[in-house]
Amino acid sequence: MNPDNFSVPNKMFSGDSLEGKGGLRIQVVGVGGAGSNVVDCLNLEIKELENLHFSIVNTDMVALENSPINNKTLIGRNVTRGLGTGGEVEFGIKAADEDRETLRNMLLGPDIVFIISGFGGGTGTGVAPILAEVASSMNALVVSFVTLPFTFEGGRKKKLADQGLVHLRKASDAVIPLPNDILLQGDDGDSSVLRAFSQAKDWVRTGIDAILSLISNTAGLCNIDYSTLRNAFVERGGKTLFGVGRGSGENASSKALENLMLCPLLRTPENSLKADNLIVNITGGPNLCMNEVNTIMTFLREKLGGGENTVFGAVIDEKQRDTIEIFILGTTNLNKSKPIPSSRLSSSQEDGLFSDEPNRGRKKVRRKKRDQEDSLRAQGEFGFLEDMQEDLGYFDKTDKNLFNGENLDIPTYLRRGIKILLK
Repeated sequence: MNPDNFSVPNKMFSGDSLEGKGGLRIQVVGVGGAGSNVVDCLNLEIKELENLHFSIVNTDMVALENSPINNKTLIGRNVTRGLGTGGEVEFGIKAADEDRETLRNMLLGPDIVFIISGFGGGTGTGVAPILAEVASSMNALVVSFVTLPFTFEGGRKKKLADQGLVHLRKASDAVIPLPNDILLQGDDGDSSVLRAFSQAKDWVRTGIDAILSLISNTAGLCNIDYSTLRNAFVERGGKTLFGVGRGSGENASSKALENLMLCPLLRTPENSLKADNLIVNITGGPNLCMNEVNTIMTFLREKLGGGENTVFGAVIDEKQRDTIEIFILGTTNLNKSKPIPSSRLSSSQEDGLFSDEPNRGRKKVRRKKRDQEDSLRAQGEFGFLEDMQEDLGYFDKTDKNLFNGENLDIPTYLRRGIKILLK
């Protein structure tokens, strides 16, 4: 296995590519503790340019005071009284819902909003979808990065994170999940939570730069504009493919494609490696030619799809020399799945999607669980798991073996997105 696919290529981001974007306003917003920590680090690593702004949103006043970010917003004073949500998603939803106007004022009229949050807790899971709704109502392109909890954090957090993704996808043009379990694949046995945080931060940084490079770099074989990028996101609510591959030396393009297909984030369990809409950014040195670009694009369209809804850019970077870097962002169209009953489209607070209170009666809990599973299934969230259970032979009438939100009938390597390479 090529170890490079477990380390994010940071050389791509220098900050220079953000200049000359024709006045586009870019805002990076951290939500809750996890999202704010990532933005704090990005702010220290990247100088804040004229049209790139960092902001954070939280219900925790102390956490905001300790952040070096200038544009920080406290929400939910009447809900949490300046404290955290204590892991209760309902408090996060109420805080954001009551302060929608505050969130709108925090946004600086951006053309592109990158939302960064951690799901499974209260603030990030509850606030991020509403912030995405507000940003979308301002006609901004919304791309969300979400860290997902470790398996050892338990089934409750996993369930809340999965449910939060459904809501966030409805309000974002693209949602890029960053599962902590996947981020640490390929590390040695000394991996830590801090290591996962560092990996997540690096992936966010790479993703932001790659998207902006598509529309900002004038030194390219193929350049696209902001309107073309927006048109690539024809429908919200589907899943997102996100990956980066890098190759150097002889046959750099082939090595980059091989490295891309081994990218851990591209191989998460929920992804089928097929996209209805595909965005590709190819960065290479002065020797990058259209023949290589054509070879790469032919391969990606065959493997990942995209069809007529494919947007690509090819950028020349003198610093790359004999290195080629490929970034892909693909989305699926929701209308390929079964429609969601109108009764399921009520607000987060009304349908109880995020509630996990054990004392509301067994019947109500079971009913909510069925509703949640139906909603997720309609969204196509776990389609690959459902496909595996179509042929259970003599056991087709048996119930699933569920433990902490996981189906133990599914092999562990599939449930957790672990790649097994066959020679």
